[in-house]
Amino acid sequence: SNLTPGAAIAPAVVGQGALATLNNVNTGNIVANAVTGLVDAFSASNVTIDYPGNFTLQTVSITTTGGPVDVLGYFAPGAAAGPAYYTLTARIIRDGVQIFAQDLFPSTGGGAITLGGPWAFATVDAPAAGAHTYELWASYASGLTGRNIIGYNNYLSVVELKR
Repeated sequence: SNLTPGAAIAPAVVGQGALATLNNVNTGNIVANAVTGLVDAFSASNVTIDYPGNFTLQTVSITTTGGPVDVLGYFAPGAAAGPAYYTLTARIIRDGVQIFAQDLFPSTGGGAITLGGPWAFATVDAPAAGAHTYELWASYASGLTGRNIIGYNNYLSVVELKR
């Protein structure tokens, strides 16, 4: 190692010293047209997920050339009025058609409970070229009427990989 125990280490600043020669991660080294720009949306506000139903947590749109699309969804569920039990499913929808679903672990208990999470979901989609709308849904399929769950820190991103 080049470091002496206890020695002061000067902060590194891009453009100075060794980092000035680190030029392999700049945009000039990304092959032209390798990706369609990342499209994403985030909201820290709560979305109430009432029983029963499907609830849109986030929506984004992208125009693709027909390449594979990486999709990432994320949210953190919590209890607004604690269900006695629940089955919550995260869904990723493209143009009204489900392309991904994941059941989240059911819980038991009552009152104001923490449901856990946050949960992140990823999939690769293969849409035709054109404009597409992706949605992150939470589906509350079992529980008690009058009880609800909230989704917060809701995030969805899509990026087309062309090479």
